[in-house]
Amino acid sequence: MGESVKLTLTSPTESFTHHSSENSVRIGRSQKCEFNIPREDLSREHCLFEVVDNEYFVTDLGSKNGITIDRIRIDQNVRTKITNDSVVVFSNLYTLKINGFEVKSKMDMIATAAAAAKKASPDVQTVSFALDFDHTTEKKVSIPKRAPRRSREIAAEPQNYETVKMALGFAVIVGFVIYHALG
Repeated sequence: MGESVKLTLTSPTESFTHHSSENSVRIGRSQKCEFNIPREDLSREHCLFEVVDNEYFVTDLGSKNGITIDRIRIDQNVRTKITNDSVVVFSNLYTLKINGFEVKSKMDMIATAAAAAKKASPDVQTVSFALDFDHTTEKKVSIPKRAPRRSREIAAEPQNYETVKMALGFAVIVGFVIYHALG
């Protein structure tokens, strides 16, 4: 491999770290594992972590409590690729971090960026934005005698629905950033 990889498994109460310059590292509670974690929730040889062509892979070595990637339990003895967007959890308790960076979800990355922005510019107090809806493309919809169901109304105006959906999503993200920025 050449360069060193720092692996960290964290639970809500503790953290274990291992540095390696090898292409593969066995993780488990056995003394034979390169990354030994003496906890009963982990199998003796819980998994194999590998670096191949600068990509990361995890293989469940027949563990009792398993490994989930993005909340889906992976099959045993199958090499599974993980990316920076993957959330890797062992035994429903330990989260894997590689080189000090947790393999995170996109929402976690937004929160991290918001925290970094808060530290970089603590004097920023407010965020303002404006949404400009294009009202020239409105379509008239004839209403039948019987009131339509909600799903029909949405289907009749897909352009407006998408605009509202985007605006709400944007408002949620801005609210999230403001909430975390103001502490």
